[in-house]
Amino acid sequence: MAIKTPFFRFDDKVSPHIIHNAIDSVIKSNRFVLSDQVNGFEEEFAAYCGVDHCVGLGNGTDAL
Repeated sequence: MAIKTPFFRFDDKVSPHIIHNAIDSVIKSNRFVLSDQVNGFEEEFAAYCGVDHCVGLGNGTDAL
């Protein structure tokens, strides 16, 4: 029997519209690295994880 694990689930705290607007903003800016959006994400994700720093990378190979 196969067990399905959701990749991502929206809840009451996260509106799909907020996610779509953020993605649209990045695409329209044509800045996928070193942008205000990336810096903001890194800061917020670091705070969420309880660490001082976070660096967004392009893929798992970059992370290694």
